[in-house]
Amino acid sequence: MKYLLVSLLLVTVVWAEKVPNEADYPTEYQVVTTSAISGGLMLGNFCTMGLRDETHTFIVQKRGHGGYHVWDSKAIFHGRREKSGISLLVQDKGKLKIEHWPIAGTVMANSAITH
Repeated sequence: MKYLLVSLLLVTVVWAEKVPNEADYPTEYQVVTTSAISGGLMLGNFCTMGLRDETHTFIVQKRGHGGYHVWDSKAIFHGRREKSGISLLVQDKGKLKIEHWPIAGTVMANSAITH
């Protein structure tokens, strides 16, 4: 009886998993540059990407002791800018999921240089 109850609970949790709505991620971001550095046990890992939309280039970075996937240059994702990061809608093993990348810096993409 216990196993039946646990199985039913697991099926309910998997069924209730929310699938991201593509319409909630209207901005198109292109990966410009990527970098992944392993800093060892003391420093952890640093994964950095440059993401470009129509007006800005964002430098986003994850750091910590886990493994992070850095996407290939010129890959295009739909996403949205949030308060301190960018959420990207990515395809992982055939399923849509959301990856949140904190913003480390911003560069104006179409800024003119004046002398």
